[in-house]
Order: sequence, then C-alpha cells, then structure tokens
Amino acid sequence: MAEIKDRENALIMETTKGQVVIELFSDLAPGHVARIKELARGTCSMARAQNPNSANSQFFICFDDAAFLNRQYTVWGQVIEGMDNVDKIKRGEPVQDPDKIVSLKVAADVK
Repeated sequence: MAEIKDRENALIMETTKGQVVIELFSDLAPGHVARIKELARGTCSMARAQNPNSANSQFFICFDDAAFLNRQYTVWGQVIEGMDNVDKIKRGEPVQDPDKIVSLKVAADVK
C-alpha cells in the first residue's frame, strides 16, 4: 500500500476490481472533504446537477485529462494508489452489470 501521510485525510475504497487509495485535499475543498468523510460508512456514490451548488454525495474519478471540467467542478482529492484498478472499471451508458464500491472508509478508521 502507498504511504499515506495523513490517514485522517485519505480514503481507502474497495471495489470489485481492487483497492483504490484517495488522498483528500482538505485545505482546498474543506466542505467536500468533510461531506465525503461523513458519508464514508459504506458505499457512497460528488457529481452534481446543472446547478453548481447541488453537489452532495456522488463523486467521479476522471480516466483521462478533463480540462473541460475546469472551473465547473471542485477537485477534492486524487488517486495515489490503485489507478490500475480504476482503469478496469466497466464503462458505458448505461453500464451492463456495473462494477461496485464494496466499501469506502477513512484510512484512519482502517486497522
């Protein structure tokens, strides 16, 4: 596992494709980080509707450069381990038999 510098500001996500570790940017996006940590008692899914203030409990990981999202969405973290597992996640609209988040926990809560 990658060295996690601040276990209070990191998530360990278990997916059906393997583990993903996400470093949280609590200094840049304190509201989003607080919300995602609050929801990390199990499966959670920070996307939003057209209203930029509607983000609440869904999030997404970009597979590639997504400059078109600049100034539209808040970056609240980055994958520091397991991007190879993210790359294995099924894609499509709609995805047939989608992969799932099995658990999502704040690293400090993982023994």
